[in-house]
Amino acid sequence: MTDNEAIDFLKNHQPMPNDIFLNQNIEILNIYEQVRKHFLHSFNKSCVPLFLNSFGDINGFGVYQLVEDVILRYEADIVLPHLIENIENGTYPVKYWCTQIAALFPDNRLIESLKNSFNGASFDLKYHIIIAMGNIENTEAKDLLISLLTKETNEELVDLIKSYL
Repeated sequence: MTDNEAIDFLKNHQPMPNDIFLNQNIEILNIYEQVRKHFLHSFNKSCVPLFLNSFGDINGFGVYQLVEDVILRYEADIVLPHLIENIENGTYPVKYWCTQIAALFPDNRLIESLKNSFNGASFDLKYHIIIAMGNIENTEAKDLLISLLTKETNEELVDLIKSYL
């Protein structure tokens, strides 16, 4: 597989189909996994926004969790603009996975997007927003966690917030 073939596949799968479709068309998921493995060995920053916008509904039968291995190869300055864009404007699955990946790139530039995504978010998304925010070690992030603590009613989320304070 060449970079161009891998990039073309990703461009044509923005986002990937849901897991029900993938279960019936497993070859698409197999190619996605080949593309992921390709970019573990081929450094091409144009794959970053494509991977970050590729997440389909549910979990890609465990493959989506592995995309972070590709993304971690790149510096924050390459990754963060795309994470921010997808956290703010992505489909729910894209927001969900990008929020998880954001925890691996703790940076002040994520704070506003994470904050804006919290209100009205599902439990799972809130959980990962808290983790991402908790990994950012500065006063603004901690103040935001404190403000979330006063608004959040779910005990598990409250305990998670407290673990970062």
